[in-house]
Amino acid sequence: MKTKYSLIIFGIGTIVLHLLSFNFFPINYEFTFSEGSKFFDLFEKKYSDFYFQNQANTIFYSLIINLIDRITLDFFDNLMIARLISFTSYIFLIYGLLYNFRLFRIKKTLYSLIIIFFLFNPIIWILSFRSSPDLISFSLGFYSSSLLLYKYKNIFIKKISLILLGISITLKPFACIYLLYLIIFIDGKPSIKILKKYFIDFIILIIIPITYYVSVKYHFGFYLLSDSFYSDHAIKKNLLNILQNLVGYMCFLSIFIFPLSLSLQIKLNYKIFLSYIFLIFFGVYQFNFFELGELDFGFFGLYLNNNILLIISFSLLFFFFLKILEIIKHKEEIKINIKLITVIIFFLIMLSLSKPVQRYLIFILPIIIFLIIKNSEVKKIKLLLIIGICIYLPINLMSFLNFYSKSKFYNQIFLILKSNDIEKVTDFKTLDHTLGFLYLDNKSEKKFYIAREPRNYFLKFEDKFFGLKRIYYLNYLN
Repeated sequence: MKTKYSLIIFGIGTIVLHLLSFNFFPINYEFTFSEGSKFFDLFEKKYSDFYFQNQANTIFYSLIINLIDRITLDFFDNLMIARLISFTSYIFLIYGLLYNFRLFRIKKTLYSLIIIFFLFNPIIWILSFRSSPDLISFSLGFYSSSLLLYKYKNIFIKKISLILLGISITLKPFACIYLLYLIIFIDGKPSIKILKKYFIDFIILIIIPITYYVSVKYHFGFYLLSDSFYSDHAIKKNLLNILQNLVGYMCFLSIFIFPLSLSLQIKLNYKIFLSYIFLIFFGVYQFNFFELGELDFGFFGLYLNNNILLIISFSLLFFFFLKILEIIKHKEEIKINIKLITVIIFFLIMLSLSKPVQRYLIFILPIIIFLIIKNSEVKKIKLLLIIGICIYLPINLMSFLNFYSKSKFYNQIFLILKSNDIEKVTDFKTLDHTLGFLYLDNKSEKKFYIAREPRNYFLKFEDKFFGLKRIYYLNYLN
């Protein structure tokens, strides 16, 4: 009963904070999706060019924003619509979790705790406030695949689920991992009979993705990535880089599921201790994955030295390895356990072939969480879920306050530039991610530029957040 009240409190608190944040000033290229949606009004090329110069994501999310904007008759701002879509992802995630509770036969006493733990996970929490397609793509993929497993025999629900999964894949191709997730639950060996059974389902599934990608190729000359991002996200050929990416992804996955991996039954001994020491020394000195892409701790990383963060990362990875080994040795349901682990490993390897980004791990987060929970003792996992929620609470509060602080600060910069009538003659450089939307209809010759270093500066912008300083200078261009 107490956990149900906790779920209600969590729900009310989450709704209130999201309502407060809908009008926050955009950060981290949020504006590209709302600005890109304007392309679908009159199909003006300037909007599509602007979008593909600033985003590697498909423009399908902007199309959805535009459709909702038309349905609501311009009642909401496009940025607000984009953030509202991310927030509604919680609905699909909750239903997806409920279906998986039955699939994995999870104890009812854990339902509320798992829901809070999962939705309160910092990476899920942060993305729920952002106007990006990551969370909605993941939630639709997770929900639709769960629904297909639970109610496949219902023809109408099956078709709707396949369409939703197709939308998820169109938004973010990483959602294809749920096809593999579905396949591992298919009974029987691969055969012509099996292929015939699922052929029509496959056709329904690919209608929207194929239509989108062919249309993009016809109108813009590429299927997935524009020239602006092709080289940045190209498949890695250096084996060492791939291995570093893989190690980095495994470290962050172990961080995202902490402290569930502590549900170990293994007795610690000197061999395990020596293995831990070896992993720490070898990992810290050979695999500094922070410099490879977007595998980082955000603003939290500014408070600690990289070596300390690496020690924490590899320590959690060690416990994660031990838990996976324990699961593999678990004789009950060994087949499904191995299949789930195979799905996770396959996805991590696929991610490692390109630029590493930690938020992509959300697509397999529920799979690894259910794998651990179903192979752990109920009392212990219940305690660890509560501990995890208690750890997440201050982290998420800090993340929200940081979001508010940055948004307010960038908005102040924008208003100061506008009050001085110089926003159109300023090159934003390091602040492109928040003020770049001002470039869209702006062809004026630049007289100033914003940078972190003072040169011949005209204005200084300064902000403080829990001991951290944000300082930018408006320098004369010449």
